[in-house]
Amino acid sequence: MGPALLNIVQGIDIPFLGVLSFAYQTRVDTAIKMEKFISCLILFGVAMSVMIYSACSTGDNSDITYWFEDTSGKIETNDIERLQKEVPFTIVLPTYIPDELTIIPSGLYKSSGRYSPDDVWVNIYYSNPTTPNTINIDEVNSYMERVPSELTEYTYLNYAETEVLEEKSLEYNPWSDEGTTWNVLDYTWNKDNINFWVVIHGYDQTEAREIIESMIQ
Repeated sequence: MGPALLNIVQGIDIPFLGVLSFAYQTRVDTAIKMEKFISCLILFGVAMSVMIYSACSTGDNSDITYWFEDTSGKIETNDIERLQKEVPFTIVLPTYIPDELTIIPSGLYKSSGRYSPDDVWVNIYYSNPTTPNTINIDEVNSYMERVPSELTEYTYLNYAETEVLEEKSLEYNPWSDEGTTWNVLDYTWNKDNINFWVVIHGYDQTEAREIIESMIQ
């Protein structure tokens, strides 16, 4: 190849190689930026997961409210103030709750027609992911017969001139792999034409009665 032709080829090759080098460097820079962006997303996701786990494990849902209502009028929420506006009677909550359960109910459910066509039924459920113990409360403005079961130990208590039927039984603990049992205490009473039915899982009789007494003033 002659010197003149070699110069022409070299004059073409040098800029072309420069373009290739620039394109390669651009792709490398873009890949690095994408890698950093993905790393940031992963770190953000881990941080959010830790925050959510922490809130769930401590039962702290006080700042997170939800409200679901279907076409039948059934409501699922943890916003008791808003729910109270939908209910024709005063919703009664325990003033004493064991420390490991969330003080704000983990679920409030309102529906109609559970026991009679025109009744309003409110279900209040206290729980915490860290313990199997629960408190389940039904309140309804219709008649609910209070008849002790033959399969339970039962007695009648009296709080603030209100008669309360207490029933005690043992059930298999669903959290146990060894088939152990735990206490189940049922309480039913009527006050101001509202029927109450409370089922307490996992607590002894003394603490369960303290919960019930705190509901009856």
